[in-house]
Amino acid sequence: MHVKEVPLFFAECLYKEFTIPSSYYYTDIINLFELPPLGRSTKDDFNPMVHMEIEPEEVKKSGDDSSESEANLEESIDSMANKVKVKKVKDLHKLWLNIQPDQHDLFSLLSENFSLGFDCLKNFEKWSMHADLKPYDSILEPWDYRSYERWEPPQEKNELYLNCDDWLRENPYYVHLEDNLEALINEAVSKIEIQFELFEPYLYAYWVNQQISDFSIIQHERFRNPTDILPYLLGRFVEQDEIFNEFVPQSKDLGLFRVKFNILRNHLTPQ
Repeated sequence: MHVKEVPLFFAECLYKEFTIPSSYYYTDIINLFELPPLGRSTKDDFNPMVHMEIEPEEVKKSGDDSSESEANLEESIDSMANKVKVKKVKDLHKLWLNIQPDQHDLFSLLSENFSLGFDCLKNFEKWSMHADLKPYDSILEPWDYRSYERWEPPQEKNELYLNCDDWLRENPYYVHLEDNLEALINEAVSKIEIQFELFEPYLYAYWVNQQISDFSIIQHERFRNPTDILPYLLGRFVEQDEIFNEFVPQSKDLGLFRVKFNILRNHLTPQ
């Protein structure tokens, strides 16, 4: 029987764009963006970082250099096979996403509250052995019921209070309390990390959008394939807005946590 976990803690998904270390970058080779019938590209192949290009100016060569230039051009085309290099980035969710309270703060908070709870139990006085009850004991007849054999008022102040340590000392949950807390929190945080990893495609798409620093390129007279590129560029932003709103929830129950994602949604949604 599967028991549904009920969240016990509220947490916030924090989003902060830290500088990306060089180790997070890598180079990939992708196809040029060519739609049918000239090519086989689809909308998923469109990458605005490399597919929004300016056609190079035609440079007239002298007759002696023409054959050599054409040979070099053919060799270059053959070697790349209509492909282009693009810089990509990985593991943005590990760099930009975090949770508040974090793992360390939550462990400290729970440990502190457990200790406080045990201390509160010790504040209950042992009324059955309290000195203020001695007058009531003195008026009882010998045959009256007593829960004790002999009245012995406490001698020390600390004897007035309950001490749970003696009762719980042999209990494995009490003995391994900190280990159990740490394991429980680690399991809960691991579920959040899995959810963060699911956001990686959306973080990457957002990062790609950020790399398009100059949209004036689409007004350039030598902008390559404007009738193909512009609809896909506009469609990319519209589709991302729908996807981000659908797949990045306002909040989600992840084990012991109910995590809010409002900050992340506000950053990822195309403006």
